[in-house]
Amino acid sequence: MHAVHKEDDFPSAMMGCFSYSDEALIESFVEGRDIAVGVVDLGDGPTALPPVEIAPLHGDYDYAARYNPGATRWTVPAAMSEPVADRVAELAVQVHKTLGLGSMSRIDMIVDDAGGIQVLEANVAPGTTETSLLPMAIEAAGLDFGETLATMVRQALARA
Repeated sequence: MHAVHKEDDFPSAMMGCFSYSDEALIESFVEGRDIAVGVVDLGDGPTALPPVEIAPLHGDYDYAARYNPGATRWTVPAAMSEPVADRVAELAVQVHKTLGLGSMSRIDMIVDDAGGIQVLEANVAPGTTETSLLPMAIEAAGLDFGETLATMVRQALARA
């Protein structure tokens, strides 16, 4: 993924894209704050976790910013008004349910300065590393990460 902020950046972005595939998806850039909302189902239905704001310290939130500790600042819970926080939580659960997702997901969104929300994607297998967002949100919700995963495993075994 390459964000193109000025016309001169377009050719190199396309070269990078075509080094991976013969096809490119070009979308309008959505300006705003990058927010991730984890959703977990621990037996009482899908519940949104506190939102995580993603702010790379330099440039865009790319692979290096994502996986190199210290390259990004994560704020959890994200600082936002209560109505916007309620809406991102509602949207995350709605997306999770609409897609028929299981025990966990992460819904990525952009929130603009006026509180408008654009859902970008649903991640059905959120990471569990030291720079992963779902563990941060689970901890911010006051849950134990290991016990949360153990509950999901027990539920999966019961369904099997």
